[in-house]
Amino acid sequence: MFKRLISGAAMLLTVLSIFALSTQAMTATADAHKDSTASLKTENSLPLDTPLYFRLFDYDNHFLGNLGLETYLSWDHNWDYVSLSNRKEVYFKDAGHGRVYIRFGNSFSAERNYVVISSNGSLYLGEPKDATAFAVLVKSDPFYPNQNIYKFFDRKANEVGVYGQFVTVGRGTIPCIWRIVPSLK
Repeated sequence: MFKRLISGAAMLLTVLSIFALSTQAMTATADAHKDSTASLKTENSLPLDTPLYFRLFDYDNHFLGNLGLETYLSWDHNWDYVSLSNRKEVYFKDAGHGRVYIRFGNSFSAERNYVVISSNGSLYLGEPKDATAFAVLVKSDPFYPNQNIYKFFDRKANEVGVYGQFVTVGRGTIPCIWRIVPSLK
């Protein structure tokens, strides 16, 4: 009986200590998340409705390519996938709550020029009603102090990166750093 009482007390102490440690870990995680979202830019600090070019780099500062489009034709639809190819003008549109829509200036179809995430994680162009709102993290560029680097996240906090030549989110995506260059028009 005494052994059961001791083992029960030990089990109770173990459960309570795990609960206390997990609460501290959750608090630390929440504080870290709060610090990381402190540099999320709002619609007031991003260049809205301005023609921009996106240049992508890996974390070792190797140039990956310019943000462009690849057009795939099918019987019923022409798909413009966001890829690393010839650069295209891109615009930020306010999505509210510190998020932005990304819109391409010149696409295959004038009705479908907003970036949308497909079910497999590829980014393609769709209609404004289907547009994906992206959170943007902006930091000072360590290589060029007068410039910023950007990271984009979907609504599930998945980082937008590349998979081969295509811009994607989710499984298989390699994270990258985005540099934004204003158009000279």
